[in-house]
Amino acid sequence: MIPKAVADWIESNRGKANLADMLVCAQFRIVKFDNYAEIEKWINADIDRFSRAWLGGYQVEEDE
Repeated sequence: MIPKAVADWIESNRGKANLADMLVCAQFRIVKFDNYAEIEKWINADIDRFSRAWLGGYQVEEDE
């Protein structure tokens, strides 16, 4: 399960970049995207789960 903001970011970048590009963006803050601070924090805290979501699909967390 991944946050909706992260899922939106994955979908908006699929086909434009690869996983390595996305990890570099998260590490070096070189992207402009709504809620990016939240996305960057989540990716850097859980790189393995982000990588699995990028490569193999994911489910989006329900809003509370």
